[in-house]
Amino acid sequence: MGTTPSTSLPKIIYLEIDGRVRKVIFSQHSSPTDVRDLVKIAAGLLRGAEMSLVDQNGSPVNIGPEMPVNAQSSPYKIIFTSPEPSDREIQMQSACSNIVLQLSRYLKMDEIERDFRSKLTLLERRLEAESGRRVEMEKCQREIENLQEELVKNPPWICVSPCPPLSRKLTPRRDIPSYPKLNVQENYKDNPFHNFRHSFSVTQMMHGLIYLCELQDQLAPIEILILITSAICHDLDHPGLNNAYQTKAATELWSRYGDRSPLEQHHCAVAFQILAEEECNILAGATGGEAAEIHKGMRELILATDMERHRDIMSDFSQCVEVFNFTNPEHVRLLEQVLIKCCDTSNEVRPLQVSDPWVDCLLQEYFMQGDREKAEGLLVTPFMDRARVSKPHTQIIFITSILVPMIESLSKLFPQLDDVLLSPLRATRDEYQQWDEERNRLEPLPETPVIQISI
Repeated sequence: MGTTPSTSLPKIIYLEIDGRVRKVIFSQHSSPTDVRDLVKIAAGLLRGAEMSLVDQNGSPVNIGPEMPVNAQSSPYKIIFTSPEPSDREIQMQSACSNIVLQLSRYLKMDEIERDFRSKLTLLERRLEAESGRRVEMEKCQREIENLQEELVKNPPWICVSPCPPLSRKLTPRRDIPSYPKLNVQENYKDNPFHNFRHSFSVTQMMHGLIYLCELQDQLAPIEILILITSAICHDLDHPGLNNAYQTKAATELWSRYGDRSPLEQHHCAVAFQILAEEECNILAGATGGEAAEIHKGMRELILATDMERHRDIMSDFSQCVEVFNFTNPEHVRLLEQVLIKCCDTSNEVRPLQVSDPWVDCLLQEYFMQGDREKAEGLLVTPFMDRARVSKPHTQIIFITSILVPMIESLSKLFPQLDDVLLSPLRATRDEYQQWDEERNRLEPLPETPVIQISI
């Protein structure tokens, strides 16, 4: 908002009348006669009465729309310039005052004035909120412009880097679920990995896959909306501790949602609570049936990001790939689940200078959980024990057993993914293989069991 007041706003002046301060409100477009009549009415004078105004210093004030505003603490004083009214005029004035008082009581003018002031105060608060929101929008616009400049400088598949992984540590804390604030970004915690930058990265990859695979021509707009919205919301309020910990430690999330995907169920709950906020409800224009379909689709996709379901989802998808049909709702549902899984684990398809810092962030979060499990006397998750994990070896297992088979299945439907996803992924695996071989020559490999890694 600018600092110059709008000429459409009303003017307010204050008058001292019989020892009390009265407020007069008028439009800047009013005529001098109208303003003078309003002042007389406020002073309880007849329209024919003569009067003038002076300020606190006794200087005359020209009565009209251009007269300067004053503060309640320095009201203008009224100077009567007409002769004393006759007894008849006094009686008429007294009668008029009584009529006005009775009408005011009958029409409940005091209540109307209080209601008006209440609504005016609410409107002023809304204007202040809109002003603050505009400042935030301008700030976001600048950030978007900076991001666009970065995307021009870098290849299209490079996303923003994660938060600096080695410059800060996350203090362990109990995973008490927080309740939604007014937007998605504020509901992502300051975790090393599961933070808003991860959410943005997943959403950026989802947008890229939609257009790379030309899904906008195959799926209904409501399905595209479900894919994008699920991606941005898929890790809302993530505590930085995985489902295994929630169960072992019997946390509040576990007591609330049980053993089956407690984190993912919580992400859904937070997302739906944000959408229920009037200022955040992007589905306000949808019909009841459309909103229910979007909620159902988001829930299915967010729950699909639980790695405990990876084997079942990939098995079902592999069976339908050879006969895939976009008119089959079950086929489309499985495709969308695989898409969000690919996006959720897509860091390794990016250039190594982008993906490797993300691995450091993830390991930092894992090791914090492992340290916490040790401190609480819980069984330590093997791939979260900093004394036993080798980053190159862990990455080779994850890429070979999880990522490559998943993207190969997806490439059967969309061959264009071979060059964009599979080739970079295999190159990254080869790099880690070289690092692992070099490391093995220098020191023995720690015992790392082959297990399912939870993202």
